Amino acid sequence: MTSQTDAPAPATEQRKSASSGKRVLVLAGIALLAFMSLGSWAFSSPVGSSPDDRYHLASIWCNETFGESCEENEQGKNMLPAALLDSPCFLGSPTTSAGCQPLMDGTDPRLQPDPGSDVDRNLYPGGFYTVLHFFTTDNIEVAILTMRLFNVLLFVLSGVVLWITLARRLQRTLVWTWALTLIPLAAFLIPSTNPTSWAIVGVGMAWLALLGYFEATGWRVYVLGALYVVLVAVATGARSDSTLFVGATSIITLFMTQADKKTLIRRFILPAAAGLGVITWLIFKPGQIGIITEGFGERAQQSYPDELPWQTGVEVSTGFDWSLFWYNTWDAPALWLGMFGDYPWGALGWLDTVMPQAVTALVTWMILGVTFIALRNAWWQKWFAAGSMIFLAWFIPVWTLQQGGHKIGEQIQPRYLIPLFIVAIGVLLLQKRSDQVLIASRAGQVGIIVALSIANSVALHANTRRYTTGTVRGGIDLDYERDWWWSSLPNFLGANALWVIGSLSFFALLWFAIRNVNSVGEPPQSHPEGLSGPVATPPPGVVLGTGTGTKETEGKPARVRGRHSASSRSST
Repeated sequence: MTSQTDAPAPATEQRKSASSGKRVLVLAGIALLAFMSLGSWAFSSPVGSSPDDRYHLASIWCNETFGESCEENEQGKNMLPAALLDSPCFLGSPTTSAGCQPLMDGTDPRLQPDPGSDVDRNLYPGGFYTVLHFFTTDNIEVAILTMRLFNVLLFVLSGVVLWITLARRLQRTLVWTWALTLIPLAAFLIPSTNPTSWAIVGVGMAWLALLGYFEATGWRVYVLGALYVVLVAVATGARSDSTLFVGATSIITLFMTQADKKTLIRRFILPAAAGLGVITWLIFKPGQIGIITEGFGERAQQSYPDELPWQTGVEVSTGFDWSLFWYNTWDAPALWLGMFGDYPWGALGWLDTVMPQAVTALVTWMILGVTFIALRNAWWQKWFAAGSMIFLAWFIPVWTLQQGGHKIGEQIQPRYLIPLFIVAIGVLLLQKRSDQVLIASRAGQVGIIVALSIANSVALHANTRRYTTGTVRGGIDLDYERDWWWSSLPNFLGANALWVIGSLSFFALLWFAIRNVNSVGEPPQSHPEGLSGPVATPPPGVVLGTGTGTKETEGKPARVRGRHSASSRSST
């Protein structure tokens, strides 16, 4: 005879199946919203709008990795489509729209010699150029959009794999880190043809993949290990300095893991092998690493409109310039604020697309607020890791600029440092336990979501306006008397439509992602193997704390729901 306790089993299995299906739908929806959000940024600026696009587009089109290259003229100059070389016709003039561009649909047969053919192409590792070269076609517009959307897909897929495989506390770090650091610079650069796109994705994701790899169990160990290797390759193939950054952040991760020593030693072979590969790569492709150690060359030999105010006349010194060091030391944080749109170094494009200051204010306030809340639950490894990241983001620009006598704002831009800063913010947001929720109140979550969504919408509108009409026109209507838009898009997908889609998608993305990871319960994956301490399973009726660390709840036993038994009442 079947016992009564066996009867509910089919119903339990059905509930588990329904719950699993719901999780898949939620994840698919979040991935689609992320793609639509960053995809809207991909459409918000024309061909040639990414920083130094003349150099990078020429490197993509004339890539020689697989034997293909551009034709050369008698002087040995690479012959490129004239439309591609003329695409940044709006460079340096915010009042000039992208309507000055020639046709980008492949109907312009002209070829022109690339004036930058003599520029050293070994400054960058080349992996970024090699992959994007496969998307080149005669239709320049379609080729550029394909490259941008491919980079968006790389970011989204990396995030999805991390979401599926990470434990709850690392899921929260993943979501909060990118929610706070995307706008506006990262959102502009990820869907671009600038190698910093891959640097942001590789460095910004790899440290979480490695941290999860040390703490995961079962098949998730292999998935996270493979993802870490891929992300290291992405960062290494983008920029030489991002290779250095991914190595530094991987070392810092060793101090953050909660895996026991036995597990850490057993799994250390993967990052060690990756580190060996990185070192080998830097030996053959040093690229910008030499710039970090030697500087950009002497400022006095370069064309700058003004001299340093303390180096006039007899005050010029040939020794260590302590005045410059003092100036750069206290002005270096200007590069950090530039990541969030602060004027002037936070301008997008070729530093000619100024962001409204509301963008900087909203994003900075949210970062400071959430970070200070996260610091209520800190331990010495967290302080050490975060301090190391901030020190590197401070020291590298100061030291590099000192070598050539440059001041902050010259040579080094915020985009060079944004991968490091993303990791620094992520480390500050990392919590020690899965039941520690950063923002427990619904009102707090909604406030942050609304603020970041407004910042994204305003930044996206400003970036689109700069190219559709130039800054000579204003107002909310981006399609009114516009001079430029993508000819390959249908009429109903105009500038206004893409702006609305991008704004609403980003709001929905934050809403579902933040609300989902802020639940206290652990996701389906099991508790990480090798973590120190026992796994506490609360008895029925116990309410788990939010982990906010308030004095009223810390150190107190969990409250049990329901009425006390008669015996307990009588004993009192």
